[in-house]
Amino acid sequence: MNAMFIFPWVCDGYDFRILFKAPGSTPSTYVAEAVKQAAQDVLYPDAIILLSIEGDDTEVKSILDDAALQVAIKRLGTRTGIYTAAIGASQKRVKTKAIQSRPSVDFITRRLSDQGVLKNLLNAGIRHIFSSKKIIIPAPPGYHFQKPSGDSASHFIRAEEALSESHVVEFLALTLLVRMGKRENLRTIYIDTMGISSVAYALRELIRLTQSNIIPRIVSFHSHEGLKKIDSPMPKTAYCIISASSSLSLEREWIKRTRCTNEDVVTLLTFNGAQGCENAMFTFDRPENWAEHGAIPTLGTKGLRTLGERFQQEQMPLKKITLSRDHHPIETVKHLAKQFWGSSFLDIDVAMPNGKRRVFYADGTLLVDNQIFQQWLEKEIRSKVPASIQGIIYQDDPSSRQMAEKCENYLKQFKTELPWGVHSSNEYESKLDSLDSKRGLLIVGAVVGQGHMLLGISRDLRACHEGSKTYLIGLQVCAAQSESTFLSSNLRNTKDGTNFFKVWNCLATGSAMQASLRNEEHLQKLHPSIKPIIEPRHNRQVHIGLGERALLPTAAESPSLRLRKDFLFWHEGYEEGSLHVALVLATIGAILERARTDKKLNDNYALNSDKVQHVILDPQNFNRFNDGIIQASLLRQAYPSELNYSAAHEESAFMREFLLKIFSARKKSQGEAAMEFALALATKRLKIQNSDLEIVCDKSMALFTDSDFDMGIRNLLQIARQKSSDQTHAF
Repeated sequence: MNAMFIFPWVCDGYDFRILFKAPGSTPSTYVAEAVKQAAQDVLYPDAIILLSIEGDDTEVKSILDDAALQVAIKRLGTRTGIYTAAIGASQKRVKTKAIQSRPSVDFITRRLSDQGVLKNLLNAGIRHIFSSKKIIIPAPPGYHFQKPSGDSASHFIRAEEALSESHVVEFLALTLLVRMGKRENLRTIYIDTMGISSVAYALRELIRLTQSNIIPRIVSFHSHEGLKKIDSPMPKTAYCIISASSSLSLEREWIKRTRCTNEDVVTLLTFNGAQGCENAMFTFDRPENWAEHGAIPTLGTKGLRTLGERFQQEQMPLKKITLSRDHHPIETVKHLAKQFWGSSFLDIDVAMPNGKRRVFYADGTLLVDNQIFQQWLEKEIRSKVPASIQGIIYQDDPSSRQMAEKCENYLKQFKTELPWGVHSSNEYESKLDSLDSKRGLLIVGAVVGQGHMLLGISRDLRACHEGSKTYLIGLQVCAAQSESTFLSSNLRNTKDGTNFFKVWNCLATGSAMQASLRNEEHLQKLHPSIKPIIEPRHNRQVHIGLGERALLPTAAESPSLRLRKDFLFWHEGYEEGSLHVALVLATIGAILERARTDKKLNDNYALNSDKVQHVILDPQNFNRFNDGIIQASLLRQAYPSELNYSAAHEESAFMREFLLKIFSARKKSQGEAAMEFALALATKRLKIQNSDLEIVCDKSMALFTDSDFDMGIRNLLQIARQKSSDQTHAF
């Protein structure tokens, strides 16, 4: 790489190559290399100009007399002219000389003294600097930048990205020197960030060389934050360099604050269209997806706070969340668990006839037969269904039909007839001719997900029915609480406000369990050694779920993980055993999802952050909940970022020691979730630092026997220690 700054310039239709020589010693080989490169190009430049400052004449003469350069010049022959140009102390006079003349471009020896031509040349260099670097930085997906000025924008300009080479910095300083002109009373050069301090110090050195009696001091005022602390300098004693501003607001604030003129301040970079952009050194076109100020809220993005002068993400301390009975229980989930523990009400990863899979599948028949649910249903029928009701539409499945029949019986007890009848979602459209558009309808579903069927019924009835519609749902099973809110708001939404929506219970479990199942399925395709453990779990018939095998087996006599007494988030009274696997998974999923999304939850206990901050589950959770079934549920239902301890030394060390205990106690109740921990490491859902992972793998391998169970864990740990292609931390 040549240590000179070289760039192309076109003047009056002729192609020039500019070689900028910074002040001080420059090996002649650099110049010879640049000239030699020009001789090898397909299209020769019309001329090469060696640009320097006046006072460096001796050094320039030494370079030109060098034998290697003379050989390179001879290679060009008469096809390319060679000229020198030295900018004088006044910055208005340019001393030029022809080293190898070419008549068609000899005019340049006169034209460079024209201020407009010199400015054009310098601008070509500036354009070359800032056009070749990635300087406009977009905010990460889901975020926008909260700038030091208080404004918001989807991008910011980072001038420092282009200033990584000293000869570029020197040329930028020369351009500033020409722009500011000779200033005999200059005392201070202000900069808005230390990121461009190299430019300021290079400018000061050029001022010292060209105006020997002036050595200004360099002061950084740290962007908007420090501007208020600046005292107004005397006129013409200060010059201010601002690195970048998308709106030029900092430049205007500087002028207002210091009462200087726009000749005493320059912004290096801004966008076209900004007020006063013609005074900036270089302007960019705004990105196509640019957004700022008032447009930001419509994007639904979060503000990303930045450190003003460095434009880096502000580092926030790690946030650790410990689940507790006082802050994280969900009464509706406790209530649901009490009604159905010990039964096969919930199943995991059930394949449906349409090819889809239900991660959490609820048996609607058990729901409808439940006495507590029936009491709720009767109460809602009695109090919420209007007297004008004419019929019932039910979601087309056996349990919803059963629920509709119960509703019909309750209405008969209240002496209410249904002249339109009871119809499924698949057949009601054929009965619309006899539907009274004014009278009410009852629409029911025993178990729903996102409610697409109900939304479709609502849409289809809009054109032919304006009477009230009462929606009664037994259980909604969804990933996020927002899905339930969306369904409710859409079905209630009418001009006259007569629609009613009520759900007996909602189970929002997050989407982590689904991802964990797909991860293990993908893993066994890549690594045949673990097929005996994983493959049988995913080869099942329609309507058959994982049941008690939803979590990997233990080494104990009973292969399924068991729930013991005193589960913190359930009522007392359940029997110990493995029938609770699906309900425990759903409970942990619902608790974690609420911790992520409930805005009413105190920030100290919320599993999220409005800041750019890594939020994790405190490793102590695995000590606090020492039943293997609960530990495995945490591993399955937490997101990978919440189990990523690789960026936290203390937490990673804690998990290292904890995992060693788990694997050493794998045949005891304390370590019954050992295979789940090994799988979490293998799928990268659980991450610790590489050094800690090596210790865990090395020490644990020495403990394993030739049993099938130990072989399974060994294979998973061997996969875990393989280097991942993505070593970035999850946020």
